[in-house]
Amino acid sequence: MTKWLLVSVGLGLGFLFPHAAVQNGNAAVTEKDQQAIVQAIEDEIYDWGCQSHVEFVGKKIASEKYELRVYINPQLNEGRGEVIYKFLPIGEIYRSFSMSKSGTAYLWDDPWLGFGPERPSYNTLYMDEADLCRYKNAWLQATFTIQIHPDERRIQEATERQKKRLGENYRVHDQNCAVNGG
Repeated sequence: MTKWLLVSVGLGLGFLFPHAAVQNGNAAVTEKDQQAIVQAIEDEIYDWGCQSHVEFVGKKIASEKYELRVYINPQLNEGRGEVIYKFLPIGEIYRSFSMSKSGTAYLWDDPWLGFGPERPSYNTLYMDEADLCRYKNAWLQATFTIQIHPDERRIQEATERQKKRLGENYRVHDQNCAVNGG
C-alpha cells in the first residue's frame, strides 16, 4: 500500500512539475523546452534583422523561407543548457541558455559583443572538432524556420518578446543586423 501511494504521488508530481525529475540539479529538456528555445532563437534573429543571412545556409522550404538545424544538449543543469546553431553573419555558435520556471528560454550573451573565443558563448570555429561532432551526434536535433521578408507583425512580436526576456538589458538597435563580428 505504501509503495503504491509513493509511486502515485511521484507520478502526479511529474505531471504537475515536468522538471521535477531532477537528479543532482539535472533535468531532461522537454518538447516544450525545445519549442521555447527555437522561439528565442527565431525572435533574436528577427529582432536583430539578421534573417536575410540564412539564404545560403538554410534548407529552402518555400519561397524566401528557410529551415535551419539547432542542436540542444538534452540535459539542463539547474535550468541551464547549451545549443549549437547558425547565427549569421557571425557563423555557427555554441551558446548557453536558461529556462525559467514559466517556460521561457533566455539565450545567454549579447550578439552585439560578438561570439569570440573570450566570450561565454562563442563561434564553433574555436571548438575542438571532435567535441563539436560528438555534441551534434548526441544532442537533440530540432529546426527553426526563418523567412527572409517576414510580415511586420512577426517582427513586432519577436521584438516585444525580446524586450520581455531582456528587460532593462534590452539593447535598442536598428534591426539591420548590426552585430559585432558581422
